[in-house]
Amino acid sequence: MHMRRVVTTLLVLPAVAACTSHADPPPAPRPATARATASCTSSELRVTLAGQEGAGGHLAHLVRVTPTGETPCRLPRSPDAVTVTTTAGGDVRAEAGSSFPMVRLDTLAPGGAPATLVVETDTSCRHPRRPIRSIEISLADGDVALHLRRGQRFDLGCGVRSSDFGVWQ
Repeated sequence: MHMRRVVTTLLVLPAVAACTSHADPPPAPRPATARATASCTSSELRVTLAGQEGAGGHLAHLVRVTPTGETPCRLPRSPDAVTVTTTAGGDVRAEAGSSFPMVRLDTLAPGGAPATLVVETDTSCRHPRRPIRSIEISLADGDVALHLRRGQRFDLGCGVRSSDFGVWQ
């Protein structure tokens, strides 16, 4: 009987020691999360034509989107609409999607990298290139217009497509 008591004690003591000597430390307090970045508004953005690139019968008109505010803002994945207006007054609404790959850029920071929006036309349609007055980018809260200099012409015969906002590769 005395032997049974000793065995029981030996079995219990290591289990108690294991629970007390190897206990995990309490979790560290979590830092307060930063406030979510606000959505970019049309009044906080400046758009400029950054140039053109072409490949495989497609022409990419690169529209640079730069923040004008003092705090970072979050861009939507793509604009609500992109409309190209000719000098004759005709509007052509761009279809979503582009042949040119873009790397997603969702936050614009003052002094940081600008976003690019590709306004794509085809070169294989061989329609007369029409003079363009503006490219209008519609966001949830309003529009941002890019007024082009005289002489800028796009071939709109096969339509227009627009990319998501992103980084031009």
